Amino acid sequence: MEPTESKRKADCKPFWIANGLAKAEWIYTAVEDNCDDISIPSMNLYNILNDKAEIINELCSKYGLIVTFSVIISLKLGNTPLAKMSKEFISFLAKINAEIGFDLYCYDDNNCCRIEPLN
Repeated sequence: MEPTESKRKADCKPFWIANGLAKAEWIYTAVEDNCDDISIPSMNLYNILNDKAEIINELCSKYGLIVTFSVIISLKLGNTPLAKMSKEFISFLAKINAEIGFDLYCYDDNNCCRIEPLN
């Protein structure tokens, strides 16, 4: 499985490196356009990554890595996606000690964006 994006710590801006903010990233992005149910892309990721949990944990242990799963939702104001994840996917995230974050970007009829954190 290849990342959709990656970055080495050494490639970060000098300011970030000097202040200890630089980090290496290996990113796999799953884009589901016009998806009203976040369980669909999350289960797709689960199906891709589930048998790699041991490898992920070994890499995290060896290199001091942190796993983060981010759900980014863009929608028109008034629409609401089904924000449900399967027990299997939640168990997988726990198995790899992953952090999870949710970002909600709401657009009005004029395509103006309001960022709404999900609490």
